[in-house]
Amino acid sequence: MSGAGRIRKGFTLIELLVVISIIAVLIALLLPAVQAAREAGRRAQCINNMKQVGLALLNYESTYSVFPFGVMTYNSAIAGEEFPNNRKDHSFFNYILAQTEQSAIYNAINFSHEAGGLIQRTAFDNQIASFVCPSDGRIQPYSLAESVNGYFQASYAGNAGTIDSIRWWYGANSTPKEIVADGSLSRGTVFRLSEFTDGTSQTLFIGEFSRFKDDTERVKNFGNRFGWWSTNLTGVTRPSVLALTVPRINAPQMVPDHPTGVNSTSLRDAPTAINFGQFGFRSMHPGGANFLLVDGSVKFLKESIAKQTYRALSTRQGSETVSSDQH
Repeated sequence: MSGAGRIRKGFTLIELLVVISIIAVLIALLLPAVQAAREAGRRAQCINNMKQVGLALLNYESTYSVFPFGVMTYNSAIAGEEFPNNRKDHSFFNYILAQTEQSAIYNAINFSHEAGGLIQRTAFDNQIASFVCPSDGRIQPYSLAESVNGYFQASYAGNAGTIDSIRWWYGANSTPKEIVADGSLSRGTVFRLSEFTDGTSQTLFIGEFSRFKDDTERVKNFGNRFGWWSTNLTGVTRPSVLALTVPRINAPQMVPDHPTGVNSTSLRDAPTAINFGQFGFRSMHPGGANFLLVDGSVKFLKESIAKQTYRALSTRQGSETVSSDQH
């Protein structure tokens, strides 16, 4: 029998294109679901990180009867005292390292010296997983060419509240004094648990403080050393370690910075400061950011939270009334 009458089976070009189109549509439908699942996992890990930090802060308070300095700028815990010029700038992250199972790093820190310089590089040139949100991404350790200082990355910052204690200080005869923040952590001052009269479940402790999208800065996203830093954007500065609740959550960078005003409360009273993103809390999570409260719980606050509610949650002694359905 001749093979001339044999029928060959196969796909036509049109059928092949239809199949490819169907597969492409299915991938397009599945990809957002996969990305959402991955983001949910990253957000869950971020929440777990913040709970670990919260447990460390509470264990520190249990040991020393006070929470750590937000920043130990000078060798004193007395608010308003006139200080000598011996800045240290060690952050609360440094003080709780022993409570986060990082005793080797803690023991390598020389707390009698400033939190920068080659003398501290061995201690700080590390990555600490519980201080970095997975959605923020990891920054590799810095080379000496980038900075002689050792820095560990941090995706979180302490809640300094609504008073601009980062850029401003009061002084007598040009001698600097600390401004005490109205939040949970402050420069140069420690707080007892009894001072949180607004309630530990109604006061923010730390919040997400991630990089900005397409952030070009590397030696600015760290947690071991406090500072008010210039950036590679003209007229733009940013702090480390502490953040304010004056800007809205996830506000973009303001270019140039918001003016400093005439005193530490001018920023809080300026309507335009709500967009001063570099001094506010932010995350890589869509729609809001995670916050640790003083009682150790974690809440996700939406970008749309009312300004008054958000700021009320950030003060430790503001006597504001905030119901659970407001956040």
